[in-house]
Amino acid sequence: MNFAEAWNALTIGDVISVSDSMPEPSKVGGLPWRAWRSHNFTGTLVAKSDAQPRRMTFELAPLDGATVRYEIVETIPHSFETTS
Repeated sequence: MNFAEAWNALTIGDVISVSDSMPEPSKVGGLPWRAWRSHNFTGTLVAKSDAQPRRMTFELAPLDGATVRYEIVETIPHSFETTS
């Protein structure tokens, strides 16, 4: 689903896979990969902001004691898929 569909369908606490449809860089961990990763992940929807442009914030599962959140804005195309 696109951003508008996700905005209407998703509720706080839903676990969602997010993608900007770009291919994953071959070198994991480098700057290009980290930039890619901030738009391609599975996380829990923790906040919605209807300020323009609208945004949704997702929190990833903690890794090595770190908690990461990514904010996806409506103006950058992404696809959203609920997980089982």
